[in-house]
Amino acid sequence: MKIASLFSGGKDSFLALVKALEQDNELVSLIAIKSSNQESFMWHLPAIEFIKEQALALEMPLIIVESTGEKENELIELKQTLVELKKKNKIEGLVAGAIESNYQKSRIEKMCQEVGLQLISPLWHEKPEQILRELLERKIKVLIVGVAAQGLEKNWLGKELTSESVNELIVIGKKFGVHVCGEGGEFESMVIDSKIHKKKIEIQESKIIWNKTNGILQINKLKLVDKQK
Repeated sequence: MKIASLFSGGKDSFLALVKALEQDNELVSLIAIKSSNQESFMWHLPAIEFIKEQALALEMPLIIVESTGEKENELIELKQTLVELKKKNKIEGLVAGAIESNYQKSRIEKMCQEVGLQLISPLWHEKPEQILRELLERKIKVLIVGVAAQGLEKNWLGKELTSESVNELIVIGKKFGVHVCGEGGEFESMVIDSKIHKKKIEIQESKIIWNKTNGILQINKLKLVDKQK
């Protein structure tokens, strides 16, 4: 079927996209939400300013939807975009990377029903640890670009997900009650390479912004690099 895919540039939305494409779905467009609300309940914000470059690295079409981010009204702008895509491009489904968040999934599902689309949630109720392991198995390169939870310190910013760091996350999750995949905003991620990337993303300039218990990796400059064949 023809699909659109919610895309933050992070690991969950990316893995959901990959899984949806493996089911012979045809991607019409990635959809990124740029929220003006830094405390958005629905949308992940770190590195969103480079979402165009991420789409270019994948050579996939992208629509950026501007959202006010007002709680309970965060889907209005997205719904309008989906109505237009269904009318013009005949999309039938929408991909989302929700894992356990009923708040997020229930609202997207309701919106899809109203528009007449099938919600595709490949990661729904998968074990968080298994998702992280699958990212490694698929050679999807993921950087941590935001942290906001006990146990996740400044040194996590800019760290790549590896077997070692995944094991660390599992320990931290058990000790502090942190969601291992960071679905509650405990940490944010950015995918920089994978088997479906046409170009890999290389971060050239970045700066760690730390505020006592949370922080972000502020990316100032990146470039797309040709991959060896």
